[in-house]
Amino acid sequence: MATLYHLTSIPAAAAGAAALALAALMPVSAAADRAGVALDQNQKGVDAFNAHDAEGVAEIYAEDAVLHDPQLPEPIEGREAIRETYAQMLRTFPDARVTMRNVHAEGGLIMYEFEFSGTNHGPIATPEGDVPATGRRVEMPMAVFSDVDDDGRFRDTRRYYDTAEMMRQLGEDE
Repeated sequence: MATLYHLTSIPAAAAGAAALALAALMPVSAAADRAGVALDQNQKGVDAFNAHDAEGVAEIYAEDAVLHDPQLPEPIEGREAIRETYAQMLRTFPDARVTMRNVHAEGGLIMYEFEFSGTNHGPIATPEGDVPATGRRVEMPMAVFSDVDDDGRFRDTRRYYDTAEMMRQLGEDE
């Protein structure tokens, strides 16, 4: 079994407080406009992911964006590296789909919860090497918090999900 890396969680109250603090730093109309653009960008990303368009997903990120993922020991830096990460995910789970559950934006912060589903038909890259495809389906909730720039592009994104549950569904605990 592959080594599982840290899971980080942010209590909902802390996330809400962070969003309110960020929103308080800018005029109400600017904060509302920025949040609206972030929501639009997020929907573009969801639509691109569900269309299996890694390039379209990457377009919602700033050129110098950083993406943190609990499965990876280091953050992914830059839009091109993020595009390749999504392309690899779509090769690993060629029928991948996300269904949005909750989305909230305040000023420069967008938070969303979604259900990820997909069948593992490609290897999963880990720091210890590739985990071979299992042919098993994964269905799991995920959450994302992202700081966005003035154009609504994602700058610093943190994905949260239960890596142990994902590996259990893939049969890696057997």
